[in-house]
Amino acid sequence: MLSQLEDLINGILKGPFVIFGDECWEILTDIAQKVMIQTPEQFSPDAWNYVVNTLYPWVLTIGVSMVNVFFILSFFKAVSNIRENITLELCVESMMKLVVLNVLMIKGLDIFNTIFSMATAMVGEILKTAIFAPYHGDLDLGGVLANYTFGFLYMIIAAVCGAVILITVMSRYLKLYVVMVFYPLAMPTLIGGHGIDGTAYAWIRQFVSISFEIVAIALVMAIGGIILASVQPLFEASSSIGSAFDGADKLIGTTISMILMATGVRGASNLMNKTFNLH
Repeated sequence: MLSQLEDLINGILKGPFVIFGDECWEILTDIAQKVMIQTPEQFSPDAWNYVVNTLYPWVLTIGVSMVNVFFILSFFKAVSNIRENITLELCVESMMKLVVLNVLMIKGLDIFNTIFSMATAMVGEILKTAIFAPYHGDLDLGGVLANYTFGFLYMIIAAVCGAVILITVMSRYLKLYVVMVFYPLAMPTLIGGHGIDGTAYAWIRQFVSISFEIVAIALVMAIGGIILASVQPLFEASSSIGSAFDGADKLIGTTISMILMATGVRGASNLMNKTFNLH
């Protein structure tokens, strides 16, 4: 009975908007973490079946016919180049590309599943570290006043930041489904030679970027959570008078931390692309 009364008093002092803001942040980030450890097949079985069983076979048929077109195109390109002789080495190289391309076309789905499993396994290991959670400290005079004065703004910021993280995570799967469909159309350009095979390499860079984007997001959430937790003492009042308003400082620090976390997650993909020159 006393514990229930204490929880009721703490809830009143904390304010309904701050409580709702904390709930929004924790629910949205928890859903994001559960989604991150799923492969595209687990995330949406219906979308996966539609892509794999309906769209992919249809596009693969077009891609196989394009292999012959680009093979002939590469041959005519070599013949028309009067500076380059048609040698045995050139023919062997073209045949090797043709064999490799056929293997890639046949094993496309297996390659997808392998890369998706690798990314998911890495995320699972990274997210064993708890991410940043709201911390308000003691409900002193400053904390109560700040909660009721800025509680509505805090609730909006917490909900928006949590939604940004969740949307960023979920949008990756939509991009993966679409990129998978383009695979049979992009890969035949590998055999086309210089100036034509750039389409295939561009697809590979894009696919790797989207596939491992989730790993960069997980790193930002894990490392960022540790950093934000360690800098929380910076928002504690140092003076004896200011200690009575310490709760207000922690509310500000929590709000800033949420914004930093959402910004970091949003920019994780761009950071990875610049680091590995995938753009």
